[in-house]
Amino acid sequence: METKIIELIAEHFGIPTPEINRAFELRKDLNATDLELADFFQILEDTFNITISKNDALNLVTIDDLITYVADHAEEIT
Repeated sequence: METKIIELIAEHFGIPTPEINRAFELRKDLNATDLELADFFQILEDTFNITISKNDALNLVTIDDLITYVADHAEEIT
């Protein structure tokens, strides 16, 4: 699941996969705007069949937070 999330981040934000670090902050290190993050969260919701509430989204600061959140809320994917 972590690998898939990092691949999605790389594709969406145009960052080479090897350069992505779990400690990266979504807004600061990915230079993501609120609109870009909303679009990305929609991709995660569609990919992992989850819903990320507005309140939960505000608490997702780092890539590690995001990976943990998705792992805790996603259905098993094959």
